[in-house]
Amino acid sequence: MAAAWHAVILADVGRPGEAADWSARADEAVSRGDRVGYSVVTVLLPRGLLALRRGDPQAAAAAFSTAWQTADALEHRDAGAVGWAADAIAAFLACGRDGEARRLIGWMAPAARALPARWPKVVVAAGRAALAERDGEEDRARARYGEALAVARDMPIPLARSQLLTDYGRFLYRRGEVRQARQTLAEALRLAETCGAAWHAEQARVEWRRAGGRAGVTPPGELTPAEAAVARLARAGKTNREIAAQLYLTVNTGPAAGRRRRSARRPDRAGLLRRLR
Repeated sequence: MAAAWHAVILADVGRPGEAADWSARADEAVSRGDRVGYSVVTVLLPRGLLALRRGDPQAAAAAFSTAWQTADALEHRDAGAVGWAADAIAAFLACGRDGEARRLIGWMAPAARALPARWPKVVVAAGRAALAERDGEEDRARARYGEALAVARDMPIPLARSQLLTDYGRFLYRRGEVRQARQTLAEALRLAETCGAAWHAEQARVEWRRAGGRAGVTPPGELTPAEAAVARLARAGKTNREIAAQLYLTVNTGPAAGRRRRSARRPDRAGLLRRLR
């Protein structure tokens, strides 16, 4: 249903009020009997998602339990068709219902093995990683996260990969591996920002800062604001002299007088273009 997917997208870009409005529209359509069957699962996705992000895991778990019952009745176990299962596992774990999370993963596992789609495999592996950490099995959790990341590496779902990296970064930080956690979370933040997913970006940013990432410091692999300005002008076909002149004018209109001479230096145009390729 279009209204339900509209709600999910708005939730991801950080507009929860509008997302709730569209989720209500989807609920109304189902209550009128406009849709049946697996469409019910689609409608329950934003309902559970918004409850989880509001900090109400019990309400989220209730919505996802209904989604699970509907999917089971329809014998539909593909986690990639409607992406409710990963959030359902998170909701169950958030309110201490580990047994339900474990049963859901077991319910999905046969289809994940049999289907050619990779996303169900990622959901199962990541869910098992979270459960292993809850059980104090750190080595097993690390192996499961590695399995999930390896399967997701080349999939055209950067936002889902960002969420997975955020979860893995949290795990690494809790294990005291701060440097690796910071690098992992910086990549999660980069992917979320590239997708324009403000909510996911904020989750990654909070964890990145907790791991020692500092505001104003560019995460690894990203351009600084000054480098981004040079790259933008270089793409527009400006010469080194024109770029230097433009940057000098830009800097001299602002208050950072102490940085003006450094900003007017000849830019490494060729080096930046190599980084962008």
